[in-house]
Amino acid sequence: MGRPTLIQRWSRLVAVGVRDLSAAEFTVWSSWCGLLLALESLGRRSGEEWVDFGAAVALLLWSAATAVVHQARPLRLISALRKFLPRRAMLVRHLMLDWGVDLRRTPPIRRRLPGAWCVLAFGILAASVAVWLAVTQSPSGVRNWLASRFYLAYLVPWAALVGVALFLISVLTFLIWAELQEHSESRSRAGRPPGGRRDLLVIAIAAALLVLGVGYLKTWIPLAGMGVVLAGLSIALLLTSRDLVLIWRQEIRGRYGSFDGRLFIWFQAAAVIVLLADLALLLGGRPELPRGFDWGVSPLVSAAKLPPPSLILARLIGWLSLGAAIGVGFDACRLAILGITFHPSRIGRTEGRDLAAADFGVRRQAEVK
Repeated sequence: MGRPTLIQRWSRLVAVGVRDLSAAEFTVWSSWCGLLLALESLGRRSGEEWVDFGAAVALLLWSAATAVVHQARPLRLISALRKFLPRRAMLVRHLMLDWGVDLRRTPPIRRRLPGAWCVLAFGILAASVAVWLAVTQSPSGVRNWLASRFYLAYLVPWAALVGVALFLISVLTFLIWAELQEHSESRSRAGRPPGGRRDLLVIAIAAALLVLGVGYLKTWIPLAGMGVVLAGLSIALLLTSRDLVLIWRQEIRGRYGSFDGRLFIWFQAAAVIVLLADLALLLGGRPELPRGFDWGVSPLVSAAKLPPPSLILARLIGWLSLGAAIGVGFDACRLAILGITFHPSRIGRTEGRDLAAADFGVRRQAEVK
């Protein structure tokens, strides 16, 4: 007999694997096969985005249920696939850094950024360019062309995008609520009366603005507002002192260096804002970008049809991200104002006048006596 073909060898491996499955594993993977076949058949026949959204939610819920089952009773296939993923300890050794503030300043440590930072910044920049090209230059009808041939190839990335969007919406809502709670607690710690009615008024105004923005304004407007917040934070950080110097050390390679601490604050804010903007652009697509003299007024709900879920998610993420960016930017600008107030050059210019004024006050009191 001749040598078995690749298909025959794989068929034997699959048959052996199915035969060795336990009852629980057979139930899990047979349910997955049934779900994927049903979604493939449904997606090819339907061109509605709400059907795609429901299929994505079903895929996410089934994945979560499988993860729960795997935690209770490990599944051999998932355990085998996890061996191909990088281990957490290795990632920590290569990516994690030891941080600190350079208080000695002598001898000066070489100024350079961590290599992981440079790779991360380049990755974010490349992803942003790819998203922009995909939104502005991709031809229309890609979904119909791909779904008619292999619907799961479209559904899997769409489900991942929907999962990230729903997770970020919940996180951003929690962050805005936590920011309001922190502001209320800071008033009570300072001995001021709690602003119960005022806090409720702020929450009501924020909710009204959110509904108004999501219902009538396009996604590019909150994204432009996030850019304004980042620009204001950049200007405020440029006006502060350069005294905050951070040092870093990578244990696995023995590399070390230092850099301006203001860059650390700016990079964190910029990375988060850019990634949120990329996600909102992917969900909103080309119709949510400005065109000509269109100022962005576009009602979300119309009598003709229900708005697509991607548009709802895009506007929710855009406006919630703007609220979170304003809260974080306000706290960062408050610290920057302290840095501007206590700038060494500013203190040096006023120190002589302050000492002279204090000396004049002492001499004046002595003369009066």
